[in-house]
Amino acid sequence: MYDAAKSNYDAQVLQFKVGFYPAKVWEEAEPSFAPARPNVLAIMSIAVVVGLLLGVSLAFFLEYLDTSVKTVDEVEELLKLPVLGVIPKGIGSLVNQGLDIADSEAYRILQTNLELNRKEVGPAVITFVSGGVGEGKSTTLNNLAYVYARAGNRVLIVDGDLRRSSQHVFFGMDKSVGLADILSGACSMEDALRETKVPDLWFIPAGHLTDQTKGITNTALMADFLNRAKSQFDYVFIDSPPILGLSDASILSSLADVTVMVIQYRRFPRSMLERVRLAVLQAKGNLVGAVLNNVDATRDSHYQYYTQYYTYYRTPDKQSSETPVGAAGSRKGSLTPDEY
Repeated sequence: MYDAAKSNYDAQVLQFKVGFYPAKVWEEAEPSFAPARPNVLAIMSIAVVVGLLLGVSLAFFLEYLDTSVKTVDEVEELLKLPVLGVIPKGIGSLVNQGLDIADSEAYRILQTNLELNRKEVGPAVITFVSGGVGEGKSTTLNNLAYVYARAGNRVLIVDGDLRRSSQHVFFGMDKSVGLADILSGACSMEDALRETKVPDLWFIPAGHLTDQTKGITNTALMADFLNRAKSQFDYVFIDSPPILGLSDASILSSLADVTVMVIQYRRFPRSMLERVRLAVLQAKGNLVGAVLNNVDATRDSHYQYYTQYYTYYRTPDKQSSETPVGAAGSRKGSLTPDEY
């Protein structure tokens, strides 16, 4: 009883010593003379500044993460190869457009640089390689062969991409009889040879792919075919599949006199391009240079110099009425590749 009474006493003493205040007023509220409104101008200004800083920071961060090649200097420094040509964005097949257009000038430059970088003069077998699908290798080869043919050379295009052939589409032909049939012994070179509507330009399609001819596996037969083609034509252009995916491209590169690497602007990482170069060198191919394809000259100021020829292909009346500024992508006095 004593302990219970003492405990009750201590509780009562503690309760009286500790004060209890449910709320405390620090400052009395006063009525306002005007409605409360946010400072819209200040808030919007802060939001714009913060948004710009975040946007610029994000752009630099994404550019830092982008490991693809963007300039000619990057390609030459990475691959230790000269860039033979820069092909602007939006150029299609020249076969159905004619030669007297600005789009063809990029391929004339490529033709000139390719001839200057060749060690031997005379007939040659030329193949183009790339690391991935869709880099514009087939279109670049077709247009360059067209420019060679229009320059008075006897040119043959051979579709060596037996699985995903595309050269027959440029000429509007079928691919039923072609290279695969020649290698399998089903037909001769003369049976597969087709004359195009372009003077001095001939074509051999990929042909009918069977289980026995899944690829260019017999190097001796392919070498014999190329030697016969080289004896009849000044230039033999062979379209090949991506070199990192199939062995056919390595075989073609080893048999060709000249190999050119096609690189699409801002697409694949630098490590992949280095693998393509090593694949060609391991096949003992003669890699003479690279082509930077599908370049957006209106987006990147690095390439305005390479596309100034669009100004010179405008009509005389437009040249007299407008003042050219001398760079593709400028709005007055010049036409971009997409606008021509």
